[in-house]
Amino acid sequence: MTKCHLIDTEKDLPCQYEAATRIDFLDFTSESLRLFVQQHCIERGKPLVVSNMHKSDGWKQDIFDIQKLKEYCGDLEIEVDLRKQNTTKKVKLELGGYLEALQQKYDLEGKAPYVYKKPTIPIDNIYAKDVICPDEYGIALKEFLPEFLLPQGNNDLFTFLPDRFKAENLMCYVGQDMTGTPIHRDLCGTMGHNVMTMASEDAFAEWLIVENQYRDELACLIDPEEDDHQRNFRHKGGNKRQAKRTISDSHHVTKSSFMESDRAWLNYDKILKAKFKVQVIVQRKGDLVIIPSRAYHQVRNHGVSVKIAWNRITSQTLTYAFQDQLPLYHIVNRPEVYKCKAIVMFTLREWNRQLVDLVHDLANQSKWIPILCYGPEFFLESSNQLLDVFLKQVILPELLFDGDDQGIIADAPEEVCTVKCDFCHSDVFCHYYHCDLCDQYDLCLDCYSIGRGCQHITSMQMYKGPESIMNAVKLYLDYVKNINLAFHQEVIPNLSLEVLRNKPSHKFANLATTCRRIERHRRLNPNSFNILHCNHCLATTTVSELGEQGIGLSSIFKRNKCPNALSQTEEDRVNFYTCLECTKKCNLCMPLEVTRGSLRDYDLVYYLHPSHDERNWGGFIDLDVKKTCDIPQILRKTRNTSNRGRNPNQGSDQKLPKRIRQQ
Repeated sequence: MTKCHLIDTEKDLPCQYEAATRIDFLDFTSESLRLFVQQHCIERGKPLVVSNMHKSDGWKQDIFDIQKLKEYCGDLEIEVDLRKQNTTKKVKLELGGYLEALQQKYDLEGKAPYVYKKPTIPIDNIYAKDVICPDEYGIALKEFLPEFLLPQGNNDLFTFLPDRFKAENLMCYVGQDMTGTPIHRDLCGTMGHNVMTMASEDAFAEWLIVENQYRDELACLIDPEEDDHQRNFRHKGGNKRQAKRTISDSHHVTKSSFMESDRAWLNYDKILKAKFKVQVIVQRKGDLVIIPSRAYHQVRNHGVSVKIAWNRITSQTLTYAFQDQLPLYHIVNRPEVYKCKAIVMFTLREWNRQLVDLVHDLANQSKWIPILCYGPEFFLESSNQLLDVFLKQVILPELLFDGDDQGIIADAPEEVCTVKCDFCHSDVFCHYYHCDLCDQYDLCLDCYSIGRGCQHITSMQMYKGPESIMNAVKLYLDYVKNINLAFHQEVIPNLSLEVLRNKPSHKFANLATTCRRIERHRRLNPNSFNILHCNHCLATTTVSELGEQGIGLSSIFKRNKCPNALSQTEEDRVNFYTCLECTKKCNLCMPLEVTRGSLRDYDLVYYLHPSHDERNWGGFIDLDVKKTCDIPQILRKTRNTSNRGRNPNQGSDQKLPKRIRQQ
């Protein structure tokens, strides 16, 4: 973070800036504030600052003083970033010693000789962030915050996740001059909340916020410099982000992942070039900042302050997470942390239990139950959103439609929702791939489908969790039945039959079926699995050559096989590749997904580079790592199919695409 002048007022802002909406906490009841937040932050996607929290009756300032923080967790060991020139390393400090150093440096109240271990490094520019809050802070928040805003309150789906799965979500940030957080979005599309509970006399925090609708425009403004690109992201090739491009070039812009790396800063020079307004909040003590789902924001501190931050998950934020956050995390290798699929399932289980109670007590429906605390309409909307995500994003990708469920190994009963992908770090819900030869190496279906894996890619075997995916289907069916019984009408239609009938013969195959097809192809062709023969004309190509044309591995195997395709042998039956030329000629072929330009131009900046684990072999799009598509192959002779009664032009060498000719 470079030294620069911070915006210290929300009035008379320069061009390209506008003040975010600010309201007074004392002007609202709990319900009127909930409705305002619902409309402003959730429906409109706008940031909000709620001021004067510290003037409410429930605020207890003595609990939030630095002296009390030292009492609560002064012995806590924290990890901070120590920056020297162009390098950053992690250093461990005792929180109490850091706080005492701040008191000495800034002449704060309570300054005294060191009681805790004095830091052995200069504390200039050191930011104590993501510090686990003491229990006293969580209790204090409940004294003044409305229930719907509380972490793990009645409008936070984290509540329903078993404790063993819950990530630490209530965090403390102790900032000083020249500290801050680069531009980022809160994990998994969650809503962000941040209240400043303590501040030195002149302290404030400058927040710059860009709404999600301007993501593509923002991507054009914050490309990394060449030296930063080489140093931070380990990409040894050229920087693809250096080439000039326009906002209209959405193919590249939407793929830009540098802003998802938590390393980018939005400076004033860049903002002046923006074609959108950057919203500003100057946060002082007692200000609660609410960041809407998927909004980009960066924070810079002036003076000494303590802030408490947490995220809330709702049915709406989960919809956004599955819509665009989790797919991006799979590509850039960002840990999911929050177990979104598990949250959906455990929430529906608990809500279904309450629905059963309601159905069994229809004569007394005025009786209060938790799921109806914000009214029937709110509950029905939330149920609709969760059921849609559960069916289409959790259940459907896991179903196996080709009838090929033999040889899948089930995990032990205690391993429900415990597996993580060793490549992209995502959470596994049911099916995944496993390699016994690589010291318990696990791979999610998304990574397997794009060619990621280990050096034993042909030996990887599909595993599944201890619970059948059909248990999830049953939960969906039970929930729809019970909610319709509780409301005496079909308030939510049953869409499961439409999804369950979504067989590959009618549409593109789902994720699990696509992976099984790739697996069968690799097992039958262990020495030539990267060589593909068109099942119409027998033209031969490779996975890498197709990648250069913008055709991914999953695009090939999720297509339904054309009735005109070869089907004489077992190898034919696992061959789903039809070249572009034959696809265009054949009126029975499904279209082949092709991106504009080579997949090698994928504008990729990792959150965690795959080389952190030497077992990782990347797919075609991955950078600076060994790739499964480069494993040496043996090209075998193709057989003569001239007597199959097919179009004489098909199979003719003159008509083959200019790639690898038949041998």
